[in-house]
Amino acid sequence: MNSITSYKQKAVQAIGSGQLREAEHWLQKAREIATGDSRIWQLSVQVNGQLGDVQTAATCCEHLVKLNPDDGTAWGFLGTARLATGRQNEAIKAFDQALKLSPHTPMILINRGCALLQVNRFEESVDSLNRAIALDPSNSNAWFNLARACKSLGRITGAIQALKRAIQLNPALTEAHTHLGNLLYENGSLMDCRRAWLNALNTDPNQIQYLLGLAKLYTVVGEYDNALEQYKKIRQIRPDNVPALCGQADVLEKKGNFDQAYGAIKTLLAADIKDVTLADVFGRLCHRFEACDQTIQYLTELINR
Repeated sequence: MNSITSYKQKAVQAIGSGQLREAEHWLQKAREIATGDSRIWQLSVQVNGQLGDVQTAATCCEHLVKLNPDDGTAWGFLGTARLATGRQNEAIKAFDQALKLSPHTPMILINRGCALLQVNRFEESVDSLNRAIALDPSNSNAWFNLARACKSLGRITGAIQALKRAIQLNPALTEAHTHLGNLLYENGSLMDCRRAWLNALNTDPNQIQYLLGLAKLYTVVGEYDNALEQYKKIRQIRPDNVPALCGQADVLEKKGNFDQAYGAIKTLLAADIKDVTLADVFGRLCHRFEACDQTIQYLTELINR
């Protein structure tokens, strides 16, 4: 057995047992002496991608494409690697080449749509994602990213529908729940917003983003006790959560519990927390506690940060 075959086998065994660092050790040795072995470069892309080493993965992808210029999958890997390293325009070129070779691959279309979205080419992003959905209507990520693109174009109804479809396909898709709740809130659809946050919490009762969204809604509609209950739940999960602490102080002030609100604010001030919501509450309370000078100092520090 020659060294290349030995290194490759050891790498495959390490991958199978989940020892990715060891796998990369053997793959690196193999790459040094077998620059023309496509399988080694494919494994290197896979392993380094899983390790989060996007730079090495991207370098391996570049080499893989040189070895296999007619392989649409290789070009798709290259596009994904370039996108992960922040080279969106180069990624789009790679995805375009991948689609010339493999025009019916949903994942390439989805990743291309994401790259286009990042460079504000929203109409092209929508087109790419719709093409992906036509090929694979069950892909929740395609629907989620379509929603993001639609929102960027001001197509709020389309974005909401796409988010609902993404959630229907994958109820555990946290980002979709969060985007839907926030979008409905921004759109003034408060009853739908309430239902969206409650539905999200049915899938994950301890997700802080869902609890914060529901607390914010309850505050706006004047259901202060319900808002405080959500903030209490958040602080049970994470006692030092700043948005929850600020929101709690805000609601206490709105309820007229000024001493409790001011006490909460002083706790945050002692921790040197700078937050716009906190500044607003502090400003509303300052005249009650002769804290005008402190408020001016606080706001000045917040602006200068």
